[in-house]
Amino acid sequence: MLMRLPAFPYCFLFLICSAARLTGQTVLFEEKFNTCSLSPGWTVGSSGYPDIVWYVDEAQNPLILGQSIDGTCMLFVDDNAAGAGAPGYAISFSTPAFDVTPYTTVECTMDVYFRAGQTDYLQILATDGVVETELARFDQYRQNEVNITDGHFTLRHDLSLVSLSPNTRIIIRYTSPTASFGKFAGIDNIRITGTGGGVNCCGSLQYLRDARWMGN
Repeated sequence: MLMRLPAFPYCFLFLICSAARLTGQTVLFEEKFNTCSLSPGWTVGSSGYPDIVWYVDEAQNPLILGQSIDGTCMLFVDDNAAGAGAPGYAISFSTPAFDVTPYTTVECTMDVYFRAGQTDYLQILATDGVVETELARFDQYRQNEVNITDGHFTLRHDLSLVSLSPNTRIIIRYTSPTASFGKFAGIDNIRITGTGGGVNCCGSLQYLRDARWMGN
């Protein structure tokens, strides 16, 4: 004998899922660099040339027109200070880990100023601890004007599309190949927010579809 389950669980579940998607926004990570230092939990790693010039402050190089993205300190890499013919290097700045798993949308925004010299480039990546995914790349084909106050890039990405890890991180990586005479990169106003946490609706609806007809 077959028994048909009533339709009301579908309606009830729809209401639960809709309510779950209306949950408020949660800040998972934020860094404005306003203390002119990296906050606890950041890691910095480099390879190649040991005398890389970077700091958290307003730009100190007189060749850059404008010293800040928003009038406060920023994370700044000054390849111009290394001079022409310097050995190659790569430097990476990794944020503290944050958990993207409870949310259906995880928005990452940040401000980026980049001026290319020769073949230097800047990457913004997300990692789940195993795989790195490039979110944006800046090089001689994608850069800002000479004066930092004339504008910058504002990035916006949904990290839930590239990571399902409770240990997600953002990596900011500046690479200067050997003998490439680069210029500058500035990062500011990083913000990671999660929205839409709650019931896994897809799994629940699949269960109801499978259980719709029952026999004995």
